[in-house]
Amino acid sequence: MTRDNAKAAPPPGMLLAALVLLAGAAVGAVMAVNHSSTLYLVLGIVLFILCAFLGVVFLYAWFKGRNQT
Repeated sequence: MTRDNAKAAPPPGMLLAALVLLAGAAVGAVMAVNHSSTLYLVLGIVLFILCAFLGVVFLYAWFKGRNQT
């Protein structure tokens, strides 16, 4: 018997994607701290912000989907 309001489990690669994005945020932070030019500083900050934001969003979606199954 199935429930009418059953939610699907989160996609299997979502946790891996979130962890890879958070690793990308760490790489961006290292790039920004150890910059050799202004270009690397700006790219490191942008990479950190984007990867950290998307990584946290993916982790939130994964946890939320996992708790609703």
